[in-house]
Parts: sequence; structure tokens; C-alpha cells
Amino acid sequence: MIDLDFGTKIDARHLRLFDLGDVQFSPAVDSAREVGERVAYVCERILHVGATPIVLGGDHAQAFYTIGALAERYPRLGVLHIDAHPDLYALGGACDAELNHANVMHWVRRMKHVAAIWQVGIRDFYRQPTHQLCCEHDSKIRTISALEAETRGYARLLEQMDRSLPWFISFDVDALSNAEQPQTGTPVLGGLSFYPLLTCFDQLVRDFRVVGMEFVEIGDADHGAHGVAAIAARLIGRYVFQLGGAEPYDGSVYTFAGGP
Repeated sequence: MIDLDFGTKIDARHLRLFDLGDVQFSPAVDSAREVGERVAYVCERILHVGATPIVLGGDHAQAFYTIGALAERYPRLGVLHIDAHPDLYALGGACDAELNHANVMHWVRRMKHVAAIWQVGIRDFYRQPTHQLCCEHDSKIRTISALEAETRGYARLLEQMDRSLPWFISFDVDALSNAEQPQTGTPVLGGLSFYPLLTCFDQLVRDFRVVGMEFVEIGDADHGAHGVAAIAARLIGRYVFQLGGAEPYDGSVYTFAGGP
């Protein structure tokens, strides 16, 4: 396997990479909680054998279950949340007590094992009601807006993330600059461009202890070369190359051994 962007290669035969299939569910029968518990069970089994879970697809509310599954193994955990939305919305009504993809980070920040949350790519414009709500500061949460990431880069993130913590990456593909429906359900103007993000990911997986990741909210669209699914695959590729002990690629040309 050769990565021409980074000039590296790995021998795929040395990778210990396994596809465990899909978490099955019926939208007409199964609740979101039941689906989340199934995802958590799979993650827990993966962690039990000393492996790293990489979850593809699903509603972002599942982050409560994937991150919760890491509690026993990692009693102090950092969460790198890459998203167009902070998922900290509140309306001052009964819906705030129900887990959903708009408020999931409220649930995550209250987890005892979550020591820090960095939110990256945040951008949105919305009306915040204040009736029956209180405003508070949570010292766990730090933010890099999409504007900062695109104009100043990711230096502050990479300098200030706690290197003593293991980190779980929760990536909503609407963080990306080219995320449009039906590739994702909630596209937002602006976003993170590919190469700066790819470079940031490369440094993250080299310099930090990444113990799991998920890529969520990927819509049912044609997966073209520039689509969000393709970008997610390339970002995961940086992690795979790091785990596989990538070596420099010397530009060798491969030809058919039996002829010219």
C-alpha cells in the first residue's frame, strides 16, 4: 500500500485490520438506545482483546455509547470532537432530557471518565432561547472554530491538547467544506478543507495516543472521489499507516515480472 501524498508505504500483509461487519437494526422496531447499546457492546469486545475500535456510520447520538464503552479501559479520556455543530443545543423543554444528535455532547461532558473535550470545525448561526435555561461555563470544553482552523491552522489544537491523555476522535462529516445533502443530513456553509485536515490528522496519529474513532452522519449518497466518505477513508488511512509502521517510498516502479 503506497501513499503518494506522504511518500510512504506499508506491507498490507503485516496489518492486523479486521472488518467486523454491520450492527444490524430495524428502524421500525429498534430504539436508538438499543442500537447504541449494540454498538457499545461491540466496542467493549474490541477493547477487551486490546484492539482499537473504528466505527463507520450512524447518528451522532451514538457517541454517548461509543465513548461510554471506553470508560472501564480508560478512566481518564480526551474526546476530539470534529463537527460543524457543537451538539450542545438546549431548548428549555422536555426534549432536552432525551438524548439526540443535537445535544449528545451535553451527555458526553458529564461522563466521569471524560477529562477533556476539544471541538474543532464548529460553525453555525442559530437563535438560542433562554427561557428555563441557565448559562454555565464548562472548563472541559475547548473550541477551534472552522474559521480559525481555515485561516490560522491547527497549531493551537496540536500545542494545547493534553498529551498525557488517550484520545477518542468523534468525527461528524458535516465538518467538511464539501459536505452537502445527501452526503450528510445537516450541511452548513463553510467548513474544513481536505489537505490541512489531512496534515493535522497525520500529526494527531503520530504524536498522540488515539484509542478509537468514529465517523458519523454519512448520508446515502454516491461515494465519488471528492465525497465525505472518501475523505473519511483517507483520514483513517493515516491512522492505518501509523499502526502499520510505514516506511519511506522510494518511487520504485512495479512491472510485470514475466515480461517487459
